[in-house]
Amino acid sequence: MGVGILLHNVNNAVIGAQQVDDSESIFGEYDPLPGFVGVGRNEGGGVRIEGGGNIFMPGLMLGDTPIMNPYGENKNFNLMITDTEGPVFYGPSPFADGPGAMHFGLIYSEAAMPIRIVNNWGEVWIRSIQNECLYGVCPPFGVEIVGPQAPIRLHHVTFLFNFMDAAVHINSVHADGSVELINNLFFGQQLPGTPVIEANGVDPGKLVIFNNMKYKYGEWCTGECIEQNILDNVDTGQFFTCDSEQAVPIVPTCPNVDSGAVIFIDEGITPLNLTGEPGKPHHGCAPDIGFMECFSPACQAECE
Repeated sequence: MGVGILLHNVNNAVIGAQQVDDSESIFGEYDPLPGFVGVGRNEGGGVRIEGGGNIFMPGLMLGDTPIMNPYGENKNFNLMITDTEGPVFYGPSPFADGPGAMHFGLIYSEAAMPIRIVNNWGEVWIRSIQNECLYGVCPPFGVEIVGPQAPIRLHHVTFLFNFMDAAVHINSVHADGSVELINNLFFGQQLPGTPVIEANGVDPGKLVIFNNMKYKYGEWCTGECIEQNILDNVDTGQFFTCDSEQAVPIVPTCPNVDSGAVIFIDEGITPLNLTGEPGKPHHGCAPDIGFMECFSPACQAECE
């Protein structure tokens, strides 16, 4: 089989959660799960975006593991973004308000590269995503970034367990490019773990690592990290506690990440809304979203 979804020089596209009616969701309009889209079991890879832009991917599940039944085993990669000219959003748009703000993404990766971003000319937002490797030999990186020509923003992302070389690998950031890691959770299994970031060819000021939390990961940054903006991050040492049954906790309990820095859009005017309630933005979190359930009778009938 080829790539699950290929967008070549496409503008203005949506891949992901669709609207569901009340009969399909026991939680009403604020439960997006029954409308989520899963992409798996593709030999060539999961979702590939080449060129174009203004691409929205809310409520998208990508799988390279049999436990993500029935969406298993994408080979090669789960998400590839290359040479894009306009913005790309994986997870909810930063402008989402109401139920759309509660969409999130989930990636299971056992061997395939979870996310690879190469030579983007439009900004890329990776937000409210759980990126995890549970079994076998994990991929070298959770996110690989090569030659960005525009900002790449990783906000409220959970990296679950240790990727082989680093959670995020960054190589050769160009003059108008930058990489932000803000309010993310790096949750590992081993001590000492792999570094959070491995940076090569990254000039001072091109990398912001702010208000993140790590457990059983190694250094915050290795490679060319001199004079990078590494502020207010938390290393939890050998102990970690964070209880939440919601994709985006409304009452956060986790230090730093769940009660982290407010992120503003519209040139620093409008805060992100992560609560799903219009006009009620929240600081946000690295969400616990390692699930895909189907509870309502209407949805279960479709699943069967």
